[in-house]
Amino acid sequence: ATSVADGGTVTHGLAATPTVVTVTPSTTNEFVSVTARGSTTFTVAIKKDDGSAGTTQTVYWRASV
Repeated sequence: ATSVADGGTVTHGLAATPTVVTVTPSTTNEFVSVTARGSTTFTVAIKKDDGSAGTTQTVYWRASV
């Protein structure tokens, strides 16, 4: 888990770019999705029900190569 804002990046610490990343928000009525995967980080979008930017929050994640 890590704290991240909408459009923020998470350092994954894997040896290669992950093929699968699963993310779960900690804030009710907000959604998290992965928008980009890289060799050291992945980028997330956090959105509210109305499509506006979500709050900075703890995002739970799991990644694998």
